[in-house]
Amino acid sequence: MMDVSLIPAQELAFMRSLGFEPPGLESLVAITQDGDCLIARLSGGRVLRHNDAASLADLLRAEGVTAEDVRSPDWRAGEIAVSNGERIAILFRLRQAGRGSS
Repeated sequence: MMDVSLIPAQELAFMRSLGFEPPGLESLVAITQDGDCLIARLSGGRVLRHNDAASLADLLRAEGVTAEDVRSPDWRAGEIAVSNGERIAILFRLRQAGRGSS
């Protein structure tokens, strides 16, 4: 069986854009960049968009997403890569929620 946590975010996002949901990927969320907008692709084809990292994290939290579920491409992926600052902001906000902080 394949370790789904090793699938790069851009490949996960591509699979989901094709409507393909391999077993074991149900909880993983791929976050990419499109211009000024951050895009989170969830299981079942759901897509969340926001231009603010903290606000996107709040939307993800409302969907039950945890920091461990989030995948995003690194800088080598080019224009779809989320900046390090945005990645940190999203993960920090989700981890805060996991600890019950606001």
